[in-house]
Amino acid sequence: MNKKIMGCSIGNCVHVAGVANFFRLADTRGFDTILLGAAVSPDRLANEVFTQKPDILCVGYRLTPENGQKILLRLIRLLQNYTLPIKKIFGGTPKTVALAKQLDFFDYFFIGEESIDRLESVFSWLKGGDFPAVNSLATKRRPAVQLALDSLPMINNQGMQMPLLRHHFGLPRMQDTIDGVTRIAESEALDIISLAPDQNAQEFFFRPEEQNSSLNGAGGFPVRNKSELLELNLARKYGNYPYLKIYSGTQDLLSWAQLSCETIDNAWGTIPLCWYSELDGRSKRPLETAITENIDVIKWYASVGKPVEINEAHHWSLRDAPDVIAIVMAYIAAYIAKKSGVKQYIAQYMFNNPSFTSMPHDIAKMAVKTMLVQSLEDDSFRTYRQLRAGLAHFSIDLDVAKGQIGAATSMMMAFNPHILHVVGFTEGDHAANAEEVIESCKITRGVIKNISYGLPNIFADKNIKNKAISLFKQSQILLNAIRLFGYKIGSEDPLSDPKVISESIKKGILDAPHLRGQPCALGSIKTLPWDGGCVATDQNGNAISEQQRLAAPMRQLGIDPRELLDFDPLFGKFSLPQLTIS
Repeated sequence: MNKKIMGCSIGNCVHVAGVANFFRLADTRGFDTILLGAAVSPDRLANEVFTQKPDILCVGYRLTPENGQKILLRLIRLLQNYTLPIKKIFGGTPKTVALAKQLDFFDYFFIGEESIDRLESVFSWLKGGDFPAVNSLATKRRPAVQLALDSLPMINNQGMQMPLLRHHFGLPRMQDTIDGVTRIAESEALDIISLAPDQNAQEFFFRPEEQNSSLNGAGGFPVRNKSELLELNLARKYGNYPYLKIYSGTQDLLSWAQLSCETIDNAWGTIPLCWYSELDGRSKRPLETAITENIDVIKWYASVGKPVEINEAHHWSLRDAPDVIAIVMAYIAAYIAKKSGVKQYIAQYMFNNPSFTSMPHDIAKMAVKTMLVQSLEDDSFRTYRQLRAGLAHFSIDLDVAKGQIGAATSMMMAFNPHILHVVGFTEGDHAANAEEVIESCKITRGVIKNISYGLPNIFADKNIKNKAISLFKQSQILLNAIRLFGYKIGSEDPLSDPKVISESIKKGILDAPHLRGQPCALGSIKTLPWDGGCVATDQNGNAISEQQRLAAPMRQLGIDPRELLDFDPLFGKFSLPQLTIS
């Protein structure tokens, strides 16, 4: 038999929306609800309790706290002889809740900002499960992240899901980081804490003799041993018991992968493809060697059944590469993941990157990335959308940056993400402390709440469609160039061949302006903002197509540029994904 919930706003309070919204959710979870309405007197409410004998009583009051306390005292006296078991919930403003707690009558309290996870734990308790603990050691750990991603709760009837929230966190002092992880866990503001070690740890954790102590704490927390990682794992076992993951390291990536899974149960592996090498200077690994090693780490994560994210495409856009190169590298990264045996692939899509990108162009660019990545899906390869705002997008003015979080989140929610990688409003100024991480996530949740009421279909916009079709066609030309070059040098599978990828960078098939001066890259490409995006240009600043850009290097390699237009049948048809309802 279904549990019966009775509720109202009490006394002189007419604000019944909170109780009504809670009942709307309860109706979908198998409860029988009785809403008595607004401004119900304590006497009438007590009489209804004695008459209808509910299993659960919900009372709301959002006016002057002192007046509310008097009204609640009256209700308590009227119910003092009621002996049947009943769970009692109170909802109100934080100040009203604080006074209601002093009465030692209600079992649980709401202020209206609770997460979906918290609501689900309350409904579970109301059905007879464990009491939802707050700010204490969590009684139950989360399931594997891939299971959570496959069962995200729906937040409207259009198929929109509540994404998991992720945020980077790492402070220059180890103890501050440990304490901050606990504070974030207790807040239940996010689902995934992405731990950020300092550069000394990322490059030299397994080579301590090479560390420069004057750089301790630069870029993250100075973890130096296994026991400190175990402390971080213990620190997150509060509140909603968030997932932990950690940077891959820029050297000894396989050792880092094994250590992170052993100590913090790394939620998934995040590995670069071309980066953390001589290409960006974050390690001294030769480019082809780095790509080979990175693929080996991807294969290791696949062998232990962990999801994998490949940090690749956005690095090109951060260096002002044409949007087409970023799109192609998103596809190649996913292709390599699938070839490496990965079953669950987390595809990261960084918006506002480069920072001058317009909203319509960003949507078109990410739609094409998504379509290409998802074209690889089959029964053994599932992809998940992880969206984030651009690192260079945020103002140094923190108030302006808070608005930018809202704008970016609104746009990204149109893609119905599985994970929202929150970039904190402090990004342009300093690394976020625990309270700033929590605040950024609260801003994001507020936007999601409003977006859950519904969004227009932005993919129906003709301008966005036309941009996407153009980007799609250009991406096919570049993919063909890499394939043709690979076949020319004897590769059987060019898109997954470290030699082909590294040589494509050296010869400028894959290039970015910021790579000039790097010995393993050409760095001769010129790009400019154009029509909201980033395009390759000729020496006079005129936008050029991929066929024009690649004509000279193709001829040098003995390849007829006209072959670039001979598309692989796999990419012969274009259609925008139905992301708002999938």
